[in-house]
Amino acid sequence: MRVQSVVRQERLPKMASSVERPQKQPNGGTFMGKQRKKWPANLKQTIVLKVLKGEEPVAGIAKRYEVSEPLVYKWKEQFLQGSMNALSNKNESSCAALQNENDCLKRLLAEKELALDITKKLRGL
Repeated sequence: MRVQSVVRQERLPKMASSVERPQKQPNGGTFMGKQRKKWPANLKQTIVLKVLKGEEPVAGIAKRYEVSEPLVYKWKEQFLQGSMNALSNKNESSCAALQNENDCLKRLLAEKELALDITKKLRGL
């Protein structure tokens, strides 16, 4: 004779209605900040270049690529700032500073090698 055990299923209380689950965004992220879409640099560049050409409004480009308009404007600003930094003389001055530091370190190394060589010769005598 086989006895079957009866498993009682208890109902759990429902969650409070004030707690909402995060909704999915079309680009794979969630509104609650759990996941964010990471856009590849080449796609960002394509979007920004289309905006800079001005052939289509930003709203249309953002909608086509499923990106928010503020994000497109942010990428555009970053793109323009990066190009300004690349064209400025800051790079040349920082390169000159690094060259000076390199020359100084080479002289210091040469002095230390000379001192070490002299010490070796004196101990050998």
